Amino acid sequence: MNENDQGTEKEGKEFRKTVSRSDLGLWEVKKNRPVVKELLVKQEETRVPQLIPERRKRMPVSPFTFFRGSAILQAHDLASMAGTWFRVQACGGF
Repeated sequence: MNENDQGTEKEGKEFRKTVSRSDLGLWEVKKNRPVVKELLVKQEETRVPQLIPERRKRMPVSPFTFFRGSAILQAHDLASMAGTWFRVQACGGF
């Protein structure tokens, strides 16, 4: 562990006094949660119109393709949860 790691660990333990690890795993369906279809249709306003039929064709193929085409649902749910100031860039390819 280097000096930077020790600082990060200390910051993390301090932050845990504000938001516990168990709080980070709690999620409840909000009463005012939009209907899934409404979120997806609203998002289509920002999509290339010619590609929307392809997206709709691919999404029901498997859970993977559904969640890949509907990241807005996860983002919407996570936005209402407890969080940290830590930023994670998660991306990847094949």
